[in-house]
Amino acid sequence: MTAMGIQQQADNVQELIETSRSSIADGHFIDISEVEEKMTRLFDTVSKNPEACLGVDVGKIAGSLANLMGDLDNLENDLDRQHQSLSTENTVSPNSAAQAYQS
Repeated sequence: MTAMGIQQQADNVQELIETSRSSIADGHFIDISEVEEKMTRLFDTVSKNPEACLGVDVGKIAGSLANLMGDLDNLENDLDRQHQSLSTENTVSPNSAAQAYQS
């Protein structure tokens, strides 16, 4: 694996994260298993191919991976907000339950 190949994998994961966040923003539910799988594959590739980073701008790859981790954190926050809003929307207030019985 070359540094360029690693960068391409990172770009693909980042694109998938952006697409997932956009889907969440549009109110859709997503399956993050593909994101998790690609992240695992990317970090396995990096750890198994340290020679790919020889003679390249390690700062650039490290920066790219750090940005990717930040994007993954943002995706996690989006998912948390989506789940919290579902819990809030499905909660029936005590007053509304009492009013339903009074009708």
